[in-house]
Amino acid sequence: VKPLQSIWSIYPQYNCTNTVICDDRKFNFILNPNNGILVTPYSYENRTLDRELEDLRFYLRTIINYDDFSKNSHEDWKELLK
Repeated sequence: VKPLQSIWSIYPQYNCTNTVICDDRKFNFILNPNNGILVTPYSYENRTLDRELEDLRFYLRTIINYDDFSKNSHEDWKELLK
C-alpha cells in the first residue's frame, strides 16, 4: 500500500488534487482510490507490442489540466484514448 498522506505531510505542495499513483496492482492505491491509475503489468515477452507507458503518457497529458485529480475516476483511462 502506498500511503500518499505520508508524502503529502512531508511535501505540502502535493496533495490529493495534484497526485496520482500509476501501478499494476490496484491494492497499492487502496488508501487513495481516486488517485490511482491501474496499468497493465509490463510484458517482457511481448515488449515490442507493449504500449502501456506510451498510452499512459497520453492520458497524463490529458489530465494535467484537471483542477483536482481525485474528483475523476481513472478506471476507464484507456477508453479515453480511443
